[in-house]
Amino acid sequence: TSLSIIAVIYFSVIGYLTFSQTKSWKDSISIYTSSLENHKAPIMYCNLGEAHFKAGKINEALADFTEAIKIKPRFPNAFKNRAITYQNLNDWKNAASDYTSALSYTPNDHSLYLFRANCYKTMEDYENAVKDYTHVIGINSSIDAYYGRGETYGRWNKLVESINDFSKVIQIKPDYDAAYNNRGIAYSMAGKFTEAINDFNKAIQLNPKFWNAVYNRSNAYKSAGDLQKALDDALLARRNGYPVPDEYLNALQPKSAPVN
Repeated sequence: TSLSIIAVIYFSVIGYLTFSQTKSWKDSISIYTSSLENHKAPIMYCNLGEAHFKAGKINEALADFTEAIKIKPRFPNAFKNRAITYQNLNDWKNAASDYTSALSYTPNDHSLYLFRANCYKTMEDYENAVKDYTHVIGINSSIDAYYGRGETYGRWNKLVESINDFSKVIQIKPDYDAAYNNRGIAYSMAGKFTEAINDFNKAIQLNPKFWNAVYNRSNAYKSAGDLQKALDDALLARRNGYPVPDEYLNALQPKSAPVN
C-alpha cells in the first residue's frame, strides 16, 4: 500500500457480482421501495440505502440515508452509512462530519474514531487524524490504528513516530509486507538508507511481486549512491508493469543509452 488513502467499504465485502446476488439486491430494492409507499419509516430508508449501495447506486443510497436522517435526526447508523457513502464519493469532509454526528449519539463505538481518522488523514488534517488513531490505540491497541497513524506521521514528516508505529505493526504481525514497505519509506525519508533497503528486502521476501517495494528499493539504492542496483531494480519493476517514470530511468542510464 502507498501512503495515500482510499475509501473503505464497511457494509460487507463486495466482490464480483453473481447473478443471484444481483437478483437479491434488486428484490430488496423493490421490497423496501414498496414498503415505503405505505410507511415512511427511517429504518426502511436506511435498508433501502444499503441495498442501493450494494447494487452500486451510490447517489440513490446517499439520498436514502439523507431521508432517514431527516425523519429521525438521532439515527447513528444512518449517519455512519451516509459517511461510508460519502467516502465512496471521495467527499471526505462530509464523511468526517457524519462520523462526528454518529459519535455524538454512540460515543462508545470506537470504530467510528478509526473511520473518521482515515478521513482526516486523507484530508491532510494530520493533527486530528493522530488524535483519533491514538484514541483507538488507547482502547484496544488496534493494528489498523497503528498502521494508519504510522502513515499519518509519515505524511506529516514526523519520521521517528512513523517508524515507531510501523515497528509496532510489525511486532504484532511480523509477516505484514506493506508495513515493512512503509517503514522503509520512512527510513529513506530520514536518510537511513541501509535500514530502508533492509525493510524493502523483507517486504519483497514476503511478497516477491511487490513491485512498489522494488521501486522504493531502487530509490533507496540511488540515494545511497549505488546506481547500478538502483537501475536493476527500476528496470525489474518496469518489466513487471510498475509505472517507473522515463525521467527516473534516464537519470540512472549511461548518457548514451536513453530509455525508449
